[in-house]
Amino acid sequence: MIGLCDKRYKLDRKIEVEECLKLSINSFYEANLLRDGADGQTLWLNLFGNEIARVDFSINIKPSDNFIQLKYLIKNVNKVSYTVRLITTKCNFSGVRYWFICPAIKNNEPCCKRSGVLYKPYNSKYFACRFCYELTYQSKKFNY
Repeated sequence: MIGLCDKRYKLDRKIEVEECLKLSINSFYEANLLRDGADGQTLWLNLFGNEIARVDFSINIKPSDNFIQLKYLIKNVNKVSYTVRLITTKCNFSGVRYWFICPAIKNNEPCCKRSGVLYKPYNSKYFACRFCYELTYQSKKFNY
């Protein structure tokens, strides 16, 4: 039996998406922020209402180029700023659906996967798709 303090447990353990900060394109859509010039902040709070993390964003929606600019601090020291491309796909009946393009570089190759959600584990610097971080879902660990 492997204990919680055993090094093998920690090295072999996959990070779950539930443990990460999460940016969802749907939350931007529901808040009517997927428009040119929109900007704001996304906050994450713990159970006591204390701020865990804050990301400032500005959105650029133009016919030639769509992206979201992310700015945040890591451990209140390291400033991080980068852009995440956005693309659209046509919906069946009308309109378009927005997607993030994963900005991560894995094995010296850009990921560029289309994703509705980007994750940032607490020990990482950037938001990326769950495939780049090899994340799993908590529900996958249960046998029903």
